[in-house]
Amino acid sequence: MHIVIDATLRHDVPPEERPAIEAAIDARVVVQPPAGAEGRGDALVANIAAQVDGVAVSNDSFAPLHRLHPWLRTAGRMIGATRSQGVWVFTPRTPPAAR
Repeated sequence: MHIVIDATLRHDVPPEERPAIEAAIDARVVVQPPAGAEGRGDALVANIAAQVDGVAVSNDSFAPLHRLHPWLRTAGRMIGATRSQGVWVFTPRTPPAAR
């Protein structure tokens, strides 16, 4: 499993959780796109999934990446995630076509 986080996550979590995020990054348990990376986290997720023929787990449509990665709109290549009453639920999804 490849866990990709947005570069802003460390600033979005409560201060007491920041050391855990920093430790996970340092241990390479999670990865984040380098500063100034084109497409940021979405592009990194799509590039990793394309290279390993994996499934992307995201609630984002990745619309700006559909032209470069048309597989994002094929069945079985994306899953949405929802946390409900302490349980994670993963639902197959096909993002709508970019406008």
